[in-house]
Amino acid sequence: MTLKSFVRTGLPAVCASLALTALPVHAQTAQKLSAADKLKQQMSAAMAAEDARMAEAAAAKATAAKQEAERKARIEEALAAPTVSATALMRGTAAQAGQPGQAPAAAGAEQATSQDAQAPAAPATPEMVAMGAEQRLALVIGNAAYKSSPLINPLNDARAMAIKLQQLGFTVIKRENATMEEMMSAVREFGNQLKNGGVGLFYYAGHGIQAKGVNYLVPVDANIAREDELATRAYNANEVLEKMDTAKNRINLVVLDACRDNPFARSFRSGSRGLAGMDSTPKGTLVAYATSPGSTASDGSGANGLYTAQLLAAMAEPGMKVEDVFKRVREGVQAESDGKQTPWEMSSITGNFYFNPTAEQQSQPVVSAVQAPRVGTMARNASQTLIPRKLIENYQLAGNFAIQAGAAQGGFSGSGHHFALVTGDKTLHVWNTDTGAATATEPGYGVPSMSANRRFLLGLADNGKVTITDLHNEAAPKVLAGLPAGITKAGLSPDGRRLVIYTRDDGFMLYDAESGQRMAKLDSVDGEPRYEFAPAGNRLLTWGSRDSTMKLWDSEKGNKVARMSDHWDPVAMTRFSRDGAWLMSAAANDKAVIFRMSDGDSVRRFNFGDGNPVPQLADFFQDGKRLLAYVLRSARQELGAVMHLGVWDTASGNFVGTLLGDGITVRNYRFSPDRSRLFVNAGDRNLYVFDMNNLKRLSTLAGVELLHVSPDGRRLIVKGGEGVRLVDVQTLSPLARMPGQVSAHMSAKGGLFVTSTETGMLTLWNLENGDAIGHLKGHLDAITGAVFSDDGRRLVTVGTDNMAKLWALPEIREANQLVKDQFESSAEYHKRMTNWSSPYSALVTLVGYNADTQTYSVKVGDVAIDVPFERDAARKLLGQRQAIVTGNLRFFDVEQLVLADAKLTRLP
Repeated sequence: MTLKSFVRTGLPAVCASLALTALPVHAQTAQKLSAADKLKQQMSAAMAAEDARMAEAAAAKATAAKQEAERKARIEEALAAPTVSATALMRGTAAQAGQPGQAPAAAGAEQATSQDAQAPAAPATPEMVAMGAEQRLALVIGNAAYKSSPLINPLNDARAMAIKLQQLGFTVIKRENATMEEMMSAVREFGNQLKNGGVGLFYYAGHGIQAKGVNYLVPVDANIAREDELATRAYNANEVLEKMDTAKNRINLVVLDACRDNPFARSFRSGSRGLAGMDSTPKGTLVAYATSPGSTASDGSGANGLYTAQLLAAMAEPGMKVEDVFKRVREGVQAESDGKQTPWEMSSITGNFYFNPTAEQQSQPVVSAVQAPRVGTMARNASQTLIPRKLIENYQLAGNFAIQAGAAQGGFSGSGHHFALVTGDKTLHVWNTDTGAATATEPGYGVPSMSANRRFLLGLADNGKVTITDLHNEAAPKVLAGLPAGITKAGLSPDGRRLVIYTRDDGFMLYDAESGQRMAKLDSVDGEPRYEFAPAGNRLLTWGSRDSTMKLWDSEKGNKVARMSDHWDPVAMTRFSRDGAWLMSAAANDKAVIFRMSDGDSVRRFNFGDGNPVPQLADFFQDGKRLLAYVLRSARQELGAVMHLGVWDTASGNFVGTLLGDGITVRNYRFSPDRSRLFVNAGDRNLYVFDMNNLKRLSTLAGVELLHVSPDGRRLIVKGGEGVRLVDVQTLSPLARMPGQVSAHMSAKGGLFVTSTETGMLTLWNLENGDAIGHLKGHLDAITGAVFSDDGRRLVTVGTDNMAKLWALPEIREANQLVKDQFESSAEYHKRMTNWSSPYSALVTLVGYNADTQTYSVKVGDVAIDVPFERDAARKLLGQRQAIVTGNLRFFDVEQLVLADAKLTRLP
């Protein structure tokens, strides 16, 4: 039924229940008209308005068809046109370089003439952008923690939506339980970034109210007593549309899952329910509601609301146009709600948009209405580009990878040039950390383990397939052929040169990991197979969970060194000394034994306590002369389970003393690198510090737990109720406090550590003094892990948003020379830096191609630059969102560098 026929036939019966807004009638005339006359005027006005809207829609459709034809012709003409010679006008920080006498002599840039410098700016031309390459920006807000009427689903909905959007290529700004000020700030940030063009999406889940035809989004700190306070105490949703209209970007999507019951209904005069239709929307905008205007939707009882759950599923469908996505959602919601809830959309979109485009759809070109602010190429020399120094001094997001499950095992290679991650779905991902490009993806990787030198990663699949990945090169993971069937356990020696496997038929076997040749068939064991390599990798220990005898092997040759049968009961625990010279083993109801690893002989038997209890934790210290153990005082149950942290002398087997007494449980402990100090995280939530030379307690840090000890042993990172602290080891006093941080991760050599908030905001800190270095924005939720490369120049973070992110400092030759000495004059500095240069490469985001100037606009970090690029080459990048830019850096001044001979290449 059209609106016209509805007005003629059905309006009198239902207009009151739908609360339709009638056209205004002059007040004096309205007083004289009867109720029937009023209704007649309302019907006539509505019919006239519908006629006007239909005519406008027809005209818009014709205009859109014409614009689409012109757009296609313009793109084809731009790609087919001969080379256009034009002076590249500079923008932003490079503007002054195009004036006479300002081009850097060291870079060899050609001087611009006065005429060129004063020429008026050319009008902006539309840019050819691959659909898969244009900016995708989203603002997601979920409000639930209302004092008067809290909601269940909005936070879950917002988190799930943010994660899904990021997986679909959106840059996401996310806010949870936002106040009025936070909502205003977030929309402002969203609007500013949206000016770079592309696709913008605003998603809101929470309370929403309509009053006098205006929709308001309710912040969590709203204190609204009357309807006339909405304008100042709730956020007008039209402001989001205003930001979109100002940005003039190609497509905008507004999704309002806010059609819940008005929490302030009792104090409001009007009886309006749900949200109102938003008639004044910018061109190219789709506004979607969880239910039809004037209706309400239930908050739901599941993890996600009904509407958002359907939307998340539909967005993931490959190749579906945005209009079809919301049609699918409407069908799903109606079916799930038995027709009680009908999602609603209004749209002025004329182009195509796909949440999850196919490869063919990604390569379809579109015309961007705006151009991103950028650092322009230098006048008369399109091969020279000025870039800010901050691009090489700050960590950049060099890789962004969606993962389908959490991380199971990951780490950098020893060189730091590769990072391997095995996810919970048993898929191996390997990335080149210099380019951010994926070099390997291997499903079915199975149980992962990494060699101690972090060069080799081993995977044991459920079917017994053994795969070894060498992280020092980009070769595909190597599946070892010729191994026996039925492998149930596999592991690598610390140097990755030896592979030990176990099968039920043949027991343990030792292989050369490089060649795959079997070196020795070792013995079978009784029970669950167990093995352990010595720290140096020269010895291999094997036994079974029901064996009282262990066997020691020379892992270089595969020869048996000794049969160690000093226990009467099954071996329950083993521990090597750090140098691999000694081994402690313990068995239930049996004495502990110290073995010499050169020949496998036992040198000492001793008791850990009454009844020979087995330690939960144990470690050698003082060069193997002492043994630390967290163990029961007695294995006899009638005496109770009383634990203590004690020290034993390995030469005599005598008990030396207790460090942490009865009644205080030990959660974990950590030695300083030289093992002179011990830090114990205890069950009473205190951190105990001991001097392990004299076995004295040095201090108790109340209410904190140890997270990390610095590689040089001079700094601690601890976590307390208020956040994270950096502590000096000598004084045990805080050097800096990081409130609001919930996790921390430290680099091995780079002098850095990174902390994270609950929302995934990362902050880099100087390990020496606790000074903040910068923020890394990108994750949408809490961080589950972070790993630095050894040199601290690369960082990989994994979050609960199912994203792995690679952050990197660019590899710059002699970067220390760029630092100006405080006693050095500017003239001396410039003279010293005249001949400085360095190769440069970075992962960049493709923004768009300008056919008139034959330059590709790319984003490096937060800065956009123009890279000269021929048309034929530009065609090859259609459908790509990222590429690698390479070139040579040269000195320009204290704040800027010249990027010369820049080139773009596809990701491998």
